[in-house]
Amino acid sequence: MRGGDGGEARTEAGEGRGEASGLPVHQRWSRRHADTQRRLCERFAEPVIATVSCQDIKTEHTQKIVNAAPTAGEGDRVHRMISAMVTAGLDGGYLTNPRLARVHWRAGDRALPASQVSVAGESVLWVDPAEIPADSDVAKLGHALAAGARGNLYELLANAAAYSGLRWGELAALTIPQIDPAARAISVDRKIVEVAGQLYLEAPKNRKRRRTIYPRRTPAGYPLADRLASRIQEARAEQEAGANPLGLVFPSVKGRYWQSSNFNRRVLAPAYRAVGWRDAEGNGAWTWHSLRHVSCTTELGVVDGPQPGVQERHPGRREGPQENRGRNVRKRLPHLPALADDAGRCLAETTVLLAAAAECEPHEVFDHASIRRRRKALRSAGQSAH
Repeated sequence: MRGGDGGEARTEAGEGRGEASGLPVHQRWSRRHADTQRRLCERFAEPVIATVSCQDIKTEHTQKIVNAAPTAGEGDRVHRMISAMVTAGLDGGYLTNPRLARVHWRAGDRALPASQVSVAGESVLWVDPAEIPADSDVAKLGHALAAGARGNLYELLANAAAYSGLRWGELAALTIPQIDPAARAISVDRKIVEVAGQLYLEAPKNRKRRRTIYPRRTPAGYPLADRLASRIQEARAEQEAGANPLGLVFPSVKGRYWQSSNFNRRVLAPAYRAVGWRDAEGNGAWTWHSLRHVSCTTELGVVDGPQPGVQERHPGRREGPQENRGRNVRKRLPHLPALADDAGRCLAETTVLLAAAAECEPHEVFDHASIRRRRKALRSAGQSAH
């Protein structure tokens, strides 16, 4: 699988911790997460406890494992790995001391990271505006991609990522039947993941399918709907000719699934440098996943004022609201007054409900019917007072 532009994908059978774990399917780790845990174990845990029997493992061993991490962030990842390992050991009867997992990274003689200050009540999933490319930045990336080989296809890929909210693996696995051009909707029910150079076809993240939509034109004026409809016809012709047997919307050069590592190296890296997303050392604040944050801000309707050529705003996902839950994106909020009005109406309705509940007699059954009767009486009384 290494060295090619893409390849065949294995199916989801045997995913993650697998059937041998005895866990229900929905509780098993994803294949990528399992690979990450294995790598952490090999790097940090194995050098410390490889020759220690299970009954002899003590907290000083697990503390040493966590402290081996070079940074506090990596230490948190190792701590979570140890917690999972100890839980599995307890369940399997190999370990008896749950305190083995109660260890945290210690800096020792290393420099402590600067304290992070956040806003009270702010979600941990809040995305800083500096981490979100502007619509013009997305357009520049699309133009840079369009300048290379198969440029029109890759420009479409970047705009689809930015204004449909699909992740890389979901775009790489996207097929013709998943797209409904008339409704401008995409059914997301699969993804491609790359683990140790091997591609696997799996269910979407958290094994939850969803349906997302995309605008006719992007805020920068790119005709996304028309270009995607044209691409579907091209992909169908490629499939009939045998050049794209899976009917992929964004296939590799050889008509197979793209490997993310190859796509990043061959296609994205030159475009990133051309538009300033990467410096000479390959460092930069924005990644491909940053395009997904653009989708979030567009779906929330927080685009700066009317723009020429934009026929309609992206109204948001039709299904899967969990995608934006807690993602407290604060960027350009011209519709804040309208949001405040909605919040005020919700607060007023809640106040009426609480008042109705408080007016219920002690012997009265507290159910929806009782609350509706009290609410109606309170509203009538309020109208009479006015």
